Amino acid sequence: MIVVLLLALGGRMALAWSSEGHKIVAAIAEQHLGDAARSEVLSLLQLEKKTSLVDVAAWADEMRDLDVPRQPSHSIRLPLTSAPYVQSRDCRNKNCILWAIEANIRVLRKGTSSGSAKVAALKYLTHFIGDLHQPLHSSIDTGQQKVVFEGRETTLHGVWDRELIKCQDINVDGLIGEIDVARLAKIHLDVASWAIEGRDIARDRIFFDLPQGESVIALPADYCATYASTVRVRLASAGYRLALLLNEVFSKP
Repeated sequence: MIVVLLLALGGRMALAWSSEGHKIVAAIAEQHLGDAARSEVLSLLQLEKKTSLVDVAAWADEMRDLDVPRQPSHSIRLPLTSAPYVQSRDCRNKNCILWAIEANIRVLRKGTSSGSAKVAALKYLTHFIGDLHQPLHSSIDTGQQKVVFEGRETTLHGVWDRELIKCQDINVDGLIGEIDVARLAKIHLDVASWAIEGRDIARDRIFFDLPQGESVIALPADYCATYASTVRVRLASAGYRLALLLNEVFSKP
């Protein structure tokens, strides 16, 4: 099934980390669900005639096209310092991805939540855990700097959303071997720390390595090779952590 998924992804133009990338995250997560979580996830997905988290991985981005009063934020804007997450500063009016993640966890835990509310919460979590692991979704600088990557003009954010997945061959089965599972398991519910990891990558690598002084920056020819491993580790970490989170939420007393 995983091989089929990757062949399907490879044949289409990547739309963003929130489509192909998120499907990879969802596929990894499904490999690491426990029995209780797997049963609960499948029951919720069947309410919408779906059978896999991969089927709903892009749903939260599709929702952004709807004209509704308030959409959950898909990012957290942490300062590019060593400052910890401070809700009053970084998540004003409870409008950030960390708050949205916690809110959806509460919906899944609450016994009185309706089936439709729970399936929406599951779809949001599937998407948001992936978004949280894209470093520029955790940075106060969103990466709107114009750049040229492999001969095409785009933005730095666009490169990290799409191009760094398109420019390399990603094997889902091999990704999990690139992360320290024991370390991730110890902090699997500390979602703020996941955001801080991404912020630190943005601060110490992405922006530190970025050439300065030009309105449109030509990225080095080896940019994909330089950051390929970083992208793979973030995708794998997101998938594994999503599974651990769902295993915790759906664990039986």
